[in-house]
Amino acid sequence: MKNNLLPIAKEGWGYVFASFGVFIFFWIIDLEILQALSFIALILFILIFRNPERELPHFEAKSVLSPVDGRVIAIESLEEEKYAFKITVDSSYQDVGVLRSPITALAVESKKMHGSRLAQNSKLFHDLNEKLLVKFENDDGDILEVQHRLKQSFTSLDLDILKFKTLVQTQRYGFMAHGVTEIFLPYNFRLDVKVFDELKASESLVGYFS
Repeated sequence: MKNNLLPIAKEGWGYVFASFGVFIFFWIIDLEILQALSFIALILFILIFRNPERELPHFEAKSVLSPVDGRVIAIESLEEEKYAFKITVDSSYQDVGVLRSPITALAVESKKMHGSRLAQNSKLFHDLNEKLLVKFENDDGDILEVQHRLKQSFTSLDLDILKFKTLVQTQRYGFMAHGVTEIFLPYNFRLDVKVFDELKASESLVGYFS
C-alpha cells in the first residue's frame, strides 16, 4: 500500500496540476474569463480531493467506524446466512472522498469491478455501475463487507489495498468521489446509527461487535 498522507489525495494530483497549468497559461496570454474559470476549477479539485488528517476517537473495543463521509439513507434488516444488516450511505462531492478502514482487520477479499456511471435513480445503477468490494475479518473472526458504488462522477474509484493485507482502523485504502456505500454487518452486531445521520470516515461510530 502506498502512502497517501499529503493534503491532496494522490488520486487528484493530475486534476490539480492540469488545472493549475491551464490557469498559468491563460494568465500569461491574458484571457481573463478563461483564467477565472480555470482558477475556479483548480479550487474545486482541491476541495474534492482534500485529504484531511483525522484522530481516532476513543470508543470501546470491537467498535466499527464509518469507512466514508456521507449521510445514512437506509438501514435494512437482511435474511441472509452471513449478514443481518445493510447500511446505505450516500456521499456527494462535498464529502471527503478518502476511504478508511472501519476496523483493524485483514482484507480477506478486495476487488474493483469496472462498469458504468449511471444516475442513482436508474434501475440498472446497482447492477452496472463501477464498484469496489472489500471484506474485512478481524482476529476474533468477525466479518463485515463494504461495497462502494460510483454515481455520475468524473473520476473513477480507486482501491489501494492488497488481498490479505492487514489494515489498522482508520487507515486509508482508496478514494471515491460521489458515490454510494453499502456496509453489510453480521448477526453479532449492535447498531449505533439511524437513518439521516451524517457520518465522517474514521470518526463516526457505526456500532459494535458483541
